[in-house]
This record gives sequence, C-alpha cells and structure tokens, in this order.
Amino acid sequence: MKNTWTKLTLMSSGFIFLIVSGCGGSNNGGNVCDGITCSNHGDCVEVDGAASCRCDSGYVADGLHCVSEDPCAGQDCSGHGTCVNNSGTAECNCDQDYHAVGLTCVLGADPCDGITCSGHGACQDQAGTAFCDCDSGYHAVSGPDCVADDPCDGVGCSGHGTCDGATGSPVCTCDAGYHVDGEGTHCLPDVDPCIGETCSGHGSCVTNVDGFAECQCDAGFHPVGLTCVADGDWPPSIDSLYEVGVGCVLPACDPMGDPGYDPAGNWERTLTTTASDCSAMIGAIDARAKVGNVAVESPIALTTFSGTCDYNDEQEHVGTVKNGIIASCDSNLQTLDIISIETGIVTWSGTEGIGTARVYLVDVPIYVGGDCLMEMDVVYEKLP
Repeated sequence: MKNTWTKLTLMSSGFIFLIVSGCGGSNNGGNVCDGITCSNHGDCVEVDGAASCRCDSGYVADGLHCVSEDPCAGQDCSGHGTCVNNSGTAECNCDQDYHAVGLTCVLGADPCDGITCSGHGACQDQAGTAFCDCDSGYHAVSGPDCVADDPCDGVGCSGHGTCDGATGSPVCTCDAGYHVDGEGTHCLPDVDPCIGETCSGHGSCVTNVDGFAECQCDAGFHPVGLTCVADGDWPPSIDSLYEVGVGCVLPACDPMGDPGYDPAGNWERTLTTTASDCSAMIGAIDARAKVGNVAVESPIALTTFSGTCDYNDEQEHVGTVKNGIIASCDSNLQTLDIISIETGIVTWSGTEGIGTARVYLVDVPIYVGGDCLMEMDVVYEKLP
C-alpha cells in the first residue's frame, strides 16, 4: 500500500510549494534481500518489490526460508510401517515381524540383521538374500562380507605359476618350463605348443594369451580341440550347443554311438576356469567364475542308456554320444534364481576324457553384475 503526505507552505512571496513524500515505489536505494539467506538452500530474489526465496532442488519455500521437500509424501511403506524423514531421506519404520526393503515393508526377518560387511559397505536385502554393496577398494565375498581388493583376483598365471600382489600389481612367478609374458600376468611355455599341430589341414595353430595351442579354422570349419571339423559334421562346435532365448540345442541321437569309455566304476572330473567375464560378486557366489579356479568332483558315476546315445552322469549332465565324443548341455537353477547352463565337448580314450566346457549364467540380477560366461578345461579320469 502506498502512503503519501503533502505539505502546503505559504511563502512570503506569495508562492505555494507542494512537497509530496511517500513510502512506496522505492526503498531509498536499499536491497530488499539484504540479510536474507533462504536457509542457505536457495537464492533471494526481488519479486514486485518484495523479497522471495528461489529454492534449490529438493527444497521448497516457507516464507523466507527453504525447507526440505517431504520425502515421505505418498509413501505408505506397504501399509505395514510408517515413513519418517531422516535428514531429507525417506525411510520406513516397519511394524513388528516386517523389515524394510527400500520404501516397502516385507514380512519376515531382515536378512541384513547382524551383517556389518566388515565396516566397508552396506548390506542390502535382494529378494530375501543379504548382499554387501562394498566401498571402493573392496569387493563382496560370500558370508556376505567385504574384503580388500586383491590385485591377484582373476590372475591365474595360465595355471602354470603363482601370482604375487604385494606391490599392488599382479606379478606371476612361473613354473619350470614356463616364462612370464610382457604384462607379467601369464605364464607361457618355453617351447612353442603349436609345433607339429596341423589343425587337420583346415586352419592355423596359434598360441593364446595363456600359452596354449588353439586352432583358428578356415571358413566352413570349427575347432574341436586341436582339430578343425567341417560345420555340420560330428562333433558340433561348442558354440552351437546353447542358443540365447532358446536354451540347450543338442544334436540328434545316433543309436549306434560309441561312448569311447567303459562307464563302470567311479570317475573324477576336474574343471579349470580359463576365462570369465563374470563380476566379483558372482565370483563370491560361484567360485567357478574366478579365472584359475580348479574344481574337482570325485567320485562320480558315468552312465549311458543301453542301446541309445543318450548320456548322463551323476551331476545330471546330459548329452549326445558318438565316436568317442560327448556333446553335452544341461540347465540347472542356482541361488537368486540364476540359471546355469553348461555345455561341453569331451573326447574319450579308455580311462580318460579331455575337452572344454562353457558355463552360461543367465537371468543374473543386474545388482550382482548381469549375465556372464565362463570357459573351462575339462578332464575326466577313471579312479582305481
């Protein structure tokens, strides 16, 4: 509201002066925002001659103050708790027999009760299972727990040496007959492993990063061990045994298939992980995901159904047998509803089977790294 006053002054000369003064339209040069901080969460601005707060994101104006928006607005904690504002963050205080998962209250005991993650992370309830979301420089392991990153994690020294991470970087000390590569993380054979390998005349032998010989086959051929087999011939490529979105794709049975071994007695199966793109959290759940990991299964029984080429073993691997070679693929449900699909090509000779395997982990939750693949060397040996 603008107030004015006037004063009439009669001068001796007969003139009248009109003096007008008021309190509107001007603050005599002052700033209406002087001394107004908006609680240090916004800026004071002049609007229609008056001070007003323009608040930062997450804050709203309350007079000449900026206060936190109510993070609990619209949050009912699933109807089994009360939302509270903890320094601007919404949290659920759940009713008895319920525990908080984000902004919901879930029936049952909290799997994170008593889980400290060694003081280097925060426990999270993921589908009823406790997991540690670890600080930088730490990774999750089973328990669950958080442990300091080991520079040797994932460094298997090609299976022919020992990794030392004392300097903060992985360095391999190699076994006799092997030497370290330029990166210091692989042990390569002193003798070229490709000497004498022809890849069946349909490819070229190369030494891979782990120092092993492998075949790079010509177009129309695929590698099986250190041979190149025509596409469509037996055995199939290991790539063809699993199809994303479909599952196992086993070749047709040959009733005259010869397993190449006597299934009687007990066997030992050894799998050595040679490559993996799985996360450290997956490694905490499944040790096979760590490069250099050696898993031994013993004793196990091998079985072929009489009169057919169908194959299975005590671990429920199923496949197709022909000419002493088994192509297998099986699918199993793991923890967290992860599906493990293992494919393999194993060539048999009496009391021994040698080949390769791949393990595909699918339907892996994003919070533990997503879907991934492991590659392994496989050896079967008959026990005495």
